[in-house]
Amino acid sequence: MKVTRIVGLIACALIAACSSNPIQRDQERLARFEAAAGEPVASFRFFNFHSWTPLGREHLAVWTRPNEAWLLAVRPTCQDLDFATRIALTSSLSRVYARFDSVVVGPIPCRISSIRPIDVAALRELQKEARDRRSDIRAEQRREGDKA
Repeated sequence: MKVTRIVGLIACALIAACSSNPIQRDQERLARFEAAAGEPVASFRFFNFHSWTPLGREHLAVWTRPNEAWLLAVRPTCQDLDFATRIALTSSLSRVYARFDSVVVGPIPCRISSIRPIDVAALRELQKEARDRRSDIRAEQRREGDKA
């Protein structure tokens, strides 16, 4: 798992170096979540949302508590997940299962294809590193602009 995380961190750094447009920034954001996520699990305990974050057309993060989060992948046929303002999860007996339950976005439910636990502390660290990189890049651009 440590090798996977290291590879994910390298991927984040590479994507961050190229993130000059919104699609690249979205890919960078998803890469951070994927780098902080563990191996797939069959289900997770679910009582209510703490919050959620859309991560493109096929991924979202769901926080069930402030320090407990899950990266959900949905089937590619899901529509409007990247534009959703509200979602719901189907669940069975207070658990959400991959390949059985769905993310409900509008009238069409999106079947969950995988669930991965997120190491929230690692995600926060990756987000801090990304902010610091962006700040360093902006400072360098300002210095170069002052030279011109």
